[in-house]
Amino acid sequence: MTDDPSFVDIHAHLLPGLDDGPATLAESLHMCELYAEQGVGAVVATPHMCVPAFNVTAEDVRGGVRLLAEACRIHHIALDILPGGDVRLCPDLLEALEDGRALTLAEVGRYLLLELPPQGLPQIEGLVGDLAMRGITPILSHPERNPEFARKPERLAQLVECGCLLQITGASFLGEFGSGPKRLAEHLLQAGLAHVVASDAHSGLRSRLPRHRQGRRPEFPEVFERLVAIAGEDVAWQLLSVNPGALVAACPEALEGPRPGALSAGPRRTDLSSPLRPRRRVRQGRTPLGRWTSLAVVTPRQTFP
Repeated sequence: MTDDPSFVDIHAHLLPGLDDGPATLAESLHMCELYAEQGVGAVVATPHMCVPAFNVTAEDVRGGVRLLAEACRIHHIALDILPGGDVRLCPDLLEALEDGRALTLAEVGRYLLLELPPQGLPQIEGLVGDLAMRGITPILSHPERNPEFARKPERLAQLVECGCLLQITGASFLGEFGSGPKRLAEHLLQAGLAHVVASDAHSGLRSRLPRHRQGRRPEFPEVFERLVAIAGEDVAWQLLSVNPGALVAACPEALEGPRPGALSAGPRRTDLSSPLRPRRRVRQGRTPLGRWTSLAVVTPRQTFP
């Protein structure tokens, strides 16, 4: 670990009173304090969007980001907060992007955090193509928690080859959703199909409920250590810092693509140095978002659109 804020979280239910995340500004600030303590320098606030129960709009998100960023400034919490959304798959998703019911990550117009239904395997290849025509790449949020993908992991390989990226929840590697999501998360990592790891945090509070029923807290130190144990330190930094930093800065050249068909040939352990451990030298640098990232100069075998 390092004292320099280097981690980036692209999936966090951080804004007060918008969805099933924190209810008050004080709770949101507590989450921000935890992020800063854990070495996180930037967080994309991603409330549920295109979910009728919450009816969150782009202006709600922007206003919440301004409010929380100002509160962090007043309380001397060093954390960059960026707008985004955890966007539920819906029939009018393209229209939602146009009319403000859905936001891309950091509003850079390049990547969309897309939540699929918890059950079933919808056919989204056509939507992926439509998004690509608009210059947008979908990032599927927490696919390891979908039991249908656990039964048919080759579908994830097909969606990656179609143009999707995969975001794995850090708590899955810690076993907090059970053994099934943990196995699939590790399998995707070993197959080179995990592109970014995020918290999907909903709270900063602890409770006496089982871990999978608590409002999820940021757990970057624990997740970092687990990723290092599974795949090595280079891969851990790639998934928790370099790749998410590149996504929010819209720098696809810093991302390295997965090996096509890594899962279609059947479950097996693959060489973790390919593709997740790039042939690169690392130098301290500044991305468009500034101080908090370590810029990887990558010699890619395949880069994302």
